[in-house]
Amino acid sequence: MAKCVYCGIDRKVSREHIFPDFLEKRSNKAGLYFTSAANKYVEGAPTVRDVCRVCNGGVLSRLDAYASKLFDLYFAHPIVSPVTFKCRRNEFCRWLLKVLFNGQRGFGGVSKPFLPYREYILGEGQPSRQILLFGAVMGPSRLNGQLIFPRDYRIGDLRLPELELGAEFELAHMLTLNSYSFCVISIFGGASEEQERRVIQYLENAFGVTLMDEAGTITFDPDSARMDHVSNKVRQAMHKPAQYGKNGYVEVGKKTYLMTALPAAATFPRSCYRDTKVALATIRTGDRTYAAAGLGYFPTWLAEVDEEFGATIQPSPLAYAKIERRSFKTYVSLVDPLELDAPHLKAVAGIVQSDENWLMWKEAIESNQLLYLCEWGNHREPVPTRIRCAVKAFFVGDS
Repeated sequence: MAKCVYCGIDRKVSREHIFPDFLEKRSNKAGLYFTSAANKYVEGAPTVRDVCRVCNGGVLSRLDAYASKLFDLYFAHPIVSPVTFKCRRNEFCRWLLKVLFNGQRGFGGVSKPFLPYREYILGEGQPSRQILLFGAVMGPSRLNGQLIFPRDYRIGDLRLPELELGAEFELAHMLTLNSYSFCVISIFGGASEEQERRVIQYLENAFGVTLMDEAGTITFDPDSARMDHVSNKVRQAMHKPAQYGKNGYVEVGKKTYLMTALPAAATFPRSCYRDTKVALATIRTGDRTYAAAGLGYFPTWLAEVDEEFGATIQPSPLAYAKIERRSFKTYVSLVDPLELDAPHLKAVAGIVQSDENWLMWKEAIESNQLLYLCEWGNHREPVPTRIRCAVKAFFVGDS
């Protein structure tokens, strides 16, 4: 017996597939998935085991059955000419949220923002905030003289420039099913018409998306595609090189795989600009407090020490921290001391902090004149334990 993550009732739990079982059965190859929780690839359909049998075999199963029909109508076929996608918007939105919520729990992501939407997923009432749904074409790629269409399923977070858009996002995620990509966006506090306009314009320019109307209709036009299968994977490889092994080869047990649609001789350059997830914490040791920033991606050139909190650490000469506070979110950048406008690393999506936590964290920075950087590969750990670098903060305050 355990408490179901959806209904909250203590019942016997069962396995819930992150990607519904019908997707696996319709795939022409065995699934290979990277899980951040274990920091490795796994074979076969990934599952979570925190859903009761009533929810799993009832409402959630009916959502999968509806999505299965959409798969046969649309997702199973590559987009080669404009397609008018039609769905029951409410039902399809609930299914997207279910898959993304399962993925965040199963792959080691941050699932807390999905919690207010559980009742809506189960068909009980309306969502706590307005949800914008977008569709985009994942275009084909020409590789080694061949046109390759995407044939895989992916879940990802959208890293959106909140400061520039003037909006703070509770949900910003993408689910890709072969040629079809769907974006789920929810803005804290609701969106004004101007905010919504800016967000839509940015997504259109960056990803070639189209907003789904209230009737559940989107036109997927391959000529509007801003993403393609190969270049999208290469961009991911640049930002997360560990996920793509050496030249695109990854090992699972005793087997070696070449990542889908990547050339065997591919090499992935390291970009000097990185976008990463950041987690913030105030650490107390003895009578002192320390402001810590745990980085989802930790630059190897900044891993200068490996010490516990309380050790004397000299500030790095290679980077400064710029810390901006806007509303209830905190934004952290690491910049080159010689080029303040060229960040080495930046979290474009802010970190939610209450005013109380922000003031405590800010005071810890000011008292030590340093921000302590930690590797935080496992976001389920409550606090970071080892310092890898300390940097001076040249700006701390409201933007």
